[in-house]
Amino acid sequence: MTGMDPNVPPPFPPDVPAMARRPGNGMAVAALVLGIVSLALFCVLYVSLPCAILAIVFGIVGRGKATAGASGGGMATAGLACGAVGICVFVIMLGLMCAGVSILGEEGMEQWQHMMEEAARQAEQGGATSSAPAP
Repeated sequence: MTGMDPNVPPPFPPDVPAMARRPGNGMAVAALVLGIVSLALFCVLYVSLPCAILAIVFGIVGRGKATAGASGGGMATAGLACGAVGICVFVIMLGLMCAGVSILGEEGMEQWQHMMEEAARQAEQGGATSSAPAP
């Protein structure tokens, strides 16, 4: 025997220092979320463009924090990319809208406005789209 009492537990191992966590990067998370929102809501132009611009700004700030030692460099880059794509989609949608208005011309716009008024009228009447009488 080694001279140790069998009823006494062995001593604790020496303390192991915990790994230091890198500080979080809220700007990177915000950039990614806003970039995804700008892509998901590309049809709502007044929401898409501000989200895309903020995603780019927060992505740049988040990349700066990541190079200074914070985590989330990949999220910041992805948010920056999503914001840039969101702005490209915004420009394309705006161009398509302008092209559609110019192709339709004045007469086409009047027809479109009439169709929209008719749809609103039908919605007010309870959505009845059929002209058949009710049984």
